[in-house]
This record gives sequence, C-alpha cells and structure tokens, in this order.
Amino acid sequence: MKNQERAYLYAALAILCWSTVAVAFKIALSQLSIIQTLSISCYTAITGLSSYIFFTGKWKEFYKIDRRFILQSAFLGLLNPFLYYLVLFKAYSVLPAQIAQPLNYTWPLILVLLSIIFLKQKISKAAILGIFISFLGVLIISMQGGSSITDIENPMGVAFSIGSSLIWATYWLLNASRLKYQESGLLLNFIFAGIYITLLMLITNGFHHFQIKGVLASIYIGFFEMGFTFLIWLKALQLSKDSGKVSHLVYFAPFISLFFIHIFLKEPIYGTTFIGLIFIIGGVIVSKLKKRNNTINTSL
Repeated sequence: MKNQERAYLYAALAILCWSTVAVAFKIALSQLSIIQTLSISCYTAITGLSSYIFFTGKWKEFYKIDRRFILQSAFLGLLNPFLYYLVLFKAYSVLPAQIAQPLNYTWPLILVLLSIIFLKQKISKAAILGIFISFLGVLIISMQGGSSITDIENPMGVAFSIGSSLIWATYWLLNASRLKYQESGLLLNFIFAGIYITLLMLITNGFHHFQIKGVLASIYIGFFEMGFTFLIWLKALQLSKDSGKVSHLVYFAPFISLFFIHIFLKEPIYGTTFIGLIFIIGGVIVSKLKKRNNTINTSL
C-alpha cells in the first residue's frame, strides 16, 4: 500500500473516531460532573500516550527537551486539554449534541481572525466572505429548528461552544511553531493538564460518586477523542504528500456525527442543524480559496 493510500486510511479512521465522541460526551456528562468527565478522560489519554511513546522508543526524546519547551507545554496544557474541554463539556451539558458539535467547527474561522490580529496577516475577500457565511450558519444552528433569532433557546450554551473554538484556535496558533517532538509534546501537555485537573478535583471534592456508565464513556473519550486519535491524525498528515488532501477530509466528521447522534442519543435532527452546518463548513472552505503559502496552516 502506497503512503498516500495509507494516509487516507489513517485519516478515515481518525474521522470515524471523532464522529462518535459527541455521543460519548453526552453519555458521560449525564452520569458525571464536567470535572469528573475531564479528569477520567485526561488520565486515560495520558496512559495511552505514555504507552505509545514507551513502546515506540520515543521516550528518548525527553532527554532532548529543554526547559523552554517544558514551560511552553505547561501553558499549552492549560489551554488544551484543560480549559478547552472544561468549556466544551459545559456547552455539551446545556445544549443538544447536534447543536454543540457543529458550532465547535467554527474554530478555523476564529483562527483566521486571530492570525489577522496577532500575526498581522492580510485578510482576503474570500476570507471575509467565508466568515460571513459561517456566521450565518452559527445563527441558523442556534435557532434549534426555529425560524428566527428569537428562537435561540440557550444563548449561553452557544457562547460556551463558540468559546471552546476560541480556546482551541488560540492553542493551535501557539502550538503551530512546535514542529519538534510532536507526540512527546502532546503527552507533556496532557501531563500538565492532568496536574491542573487533579488540583481542581481536590478543591471541588470531585473524587466521589462515580457512575460506571459515565466512567466508561469518559475512558472512551480519553482514547478516541484526546489520545490515540490525534496520533493517528498526525500519522496521516506525515504520510500524505499534500496535507491539504487529508486535512479537508475532517469536515466530513460533523455530518457523520449527526448520524450517530440521531441513532444513539435519539435526537431528532433539526433541518436548521444540517443547513447551518453546511453554511459553517462551506464558509471555512471559501475562506481557504487562493490561500497563500504564508498563511496559517489549519490542517486540524
């Protein structure tokens, strides 16, 4: 099998995994608190990533990592997975999965805006049009099957979902320059996040009243949302001759996810959800038209 074919295979597997996690989020959060869900997921991801790094011999990289890289990981781990998933789980706890999940896919547009503000990149007409189209998609999804903006039932939930996208885009912008030690750096981020979440668990007395169904769902999140799936996706990007050919496939995930949400959570899918999602993804694609080589990479 050629490398490009293997890249597509890895990408398809990652997309399938990410398409299922919205269901796991809702199941876990129906049984556990947000902090408990994040703690179990984070500990699981640390276990999985540590095992991978040990058995592949990448643990030797830790001898080469300098103090600056470690301090960067301490801050990046605060952003993601700690703050990112706290805010994202809050969104899922108050919104239907079919609303929270597609709104989270606004992060590439937020990344464009941050690049303009902090990297002084010029904004193209395509980017402006793409942002406008995606914004319309956000409004349509937020209506939850209604016909006007006044039908938005939970504006705070919408704000949390978009807020999680802001955190993720900020993390991606800061992490983009860390090309070395990608797997080891990811593990370091999770280790620091594990420390933060443990402290939060101690403060909130969160080590009590775990329910087995929620624990199993959280373990699933740790493996198939946070840990191994990112490794699979990195492998797909490394094998592909052109990362763009693989990265664009990720936008199939929210559509596939709607199928799983309907089947396993029994949520009736609103027409506005599907239409709004098309607007959001369409806006992201439009914003990338005629993208220059010096623009920020939004491969994930």
